[in-house]
Amino acid sequence: MSYKDPEKQKEYLKKYREQDKEKTKEKNREYQKRYRSKHKEKIKLRERKYYIQHPEIKKEYRDTHKEERKEKRRKYSKTEKGKILNQKHRHKRRQLGFIPLNEPFDGCHAHHINTTEVVYIPKELHQSYPHNHKKIETMVVINAAIVKWLRRDSIHPTT
Repeated sequence: MSYKDPEKQKEYLKKYREQDKEKTKEKNREYQKRYRSKHKEKIKLRERKYYIQHPEIKKEYRDTHKEERKEKRRKYSKTEKGKILNQKHRHKRRQLGFIPLNEPFDGCHAHHINTTEVVYIPKELHQSYPHNHKKIETMVVINAAIVKWLRRDSIHPTT
């Protein structure tokens, strides 16, 4: 398609390139997505090797995106999965396991009945008995109250 006016020709070619550019970008995105899903391990090893050889790049990224990462962490910790993950993290630091025996509910606290198993109980019940998992005498008292609460709850689940 030849134009007699070179300005019109330039304009046409510019529009054509813009349209083609968008199509090409979309094709590249699709290709990248397929490639990354097929070669996850290969990419992970390549990146690990690269960052070992260039530690300053990783540090530079960490420094420049510090606030972004902090904000993402803050948002995630407010989601339901994030809250449970934070609980598990705190319990692990205290050298306690985290095997839930019942489902969490609104206004609940996770209480360790032993070093690995957790029961979700109402916040008021959990705070009404001072206890420490390292002191057996305090744990006996609160665990007895929890058993009483669980029995009452299983008999009258709607109260």
